[in-house]
Amino acid sequence: MHNRICGLFFVFKEVISIKLVFKKSKKLIIKIIIFSIIAYIVFLFINQQVKIKQKRDELANINEQIKTEKQKKDELMNSSEYEDGENKKDSSKVRVFENVME
Repeated sequence: MHNRICGLFFVFKEVISIKLVFKKSKKLIIKIIIFSIIAYIVFLFINQQVKIKQKRDELANINEQIKTEKQKKDELMNSSEYEDGENKKDSSKVRVFENVME
C-alpha cells in the first residue's frame, strides 16, 4: 500500500508539473501574441504617417504646378489683351483673308 501511495504521489506530482509547464507556456504564448499585436499596430501607425507625408508632398507639388500654370495663363491673357488692343486692325485683315480663302 505504501508503494501505491508513493506511485500515486509520483504520478500526481508529474501531472501537476506538466500543468505548470502548460500554464507557463500559455502565459508565454499570450505575451508573444500581445507583443505581436502591439508591434503590428505600431507598424501600421508608422506606415500611415509615411503615406500621409508622401501625399502631402504630392499635394504641395501639384499646388505648385497649379500656381505655375495660373501664372502662365495670366501672362497669356495679358499678352493677348495687349495684342488685341494694338493689332485689332491686323487681326481683322487676317479674318477677311481667311474668309476669302474659303
